[in-house]
Amino acid sequence: DGGTLFLAGAAWPEGNPWTRWATLWICDVSDPSSPQQVGEFHPWDTSWSRSIVDQVFAQGETICLLSRIADEASSRISLLDVSSPGEPRPIISTGLPGKDEKLWIQGKYAYVVGNASSTTETPGPILWVVETSMSRPVVQVSLPAQAVALEGSEQYLYIALLNGDLAVYGIENSIDPTLVLTHCLAGQPNDLLLCGENLLVADGQKGLAILKHSYPRFLFLPLLWR
Repeated sequence: DGGTLFLAGAAWPEGNPWTRWATLWICDVSDPSSPQQVGEFHPWDTSWSRSIVDQVFAQGETICLLSRIADEASSRISLLDVSSPGEPRPIISTGLPGKDEKLWIQGKYAYVVGNASSTTETPGPILWVVETSMSRPVVQVSLPAQAVALEGSEQYLYIALLNGDLAVYGIENSIDPTLVLTHCLAGQPNDLLLCGENLLVADGQKGLAILKHSYPRFLFLPLLWR
């Protein structure tokens, strides 16, 4: 609403540089010249000495945290009620059997890309679909390569892959992501941002690529490289 800022990361306890705790800080920034911390939340018990919040996704008075234990194949989605910012209230927490990378929320579903642990049925690069009201993933989709970035719209997920490809999945059926196309990028993608019909790609040493999404043939036409 312009008055509350959510900061995600890890806190270092005083006097112990080897420990870090996954933390969400909630700040009142109604006066930008004098921000004030009004709340704090830890998605993992502080007995875990190395945890971190990787991403926070806000939807109205609800936020979703993506966090993990460092160097462990264990991640977590935490849904919080922040209608009272100073007192964040946990709604539900969902464990993921692997290391998370990126999160996207569409409606009541959370889409997470990462790497499933070797103990699962489908180890390796993965797309998890999680119904946020449930306590477990409802669908797992194997990816052709490790994901480095994730962006989405009402109909599609855009996943940048470590091998330099952009994979587009249709999500008209929320729990059945379907690969629509794979587009080869010129460099090494690092991040994605969807702006209307344009997809902005931070493409490593190639710089910024702006791709126009052409309907209905679903082609990507390069508009600009910098």
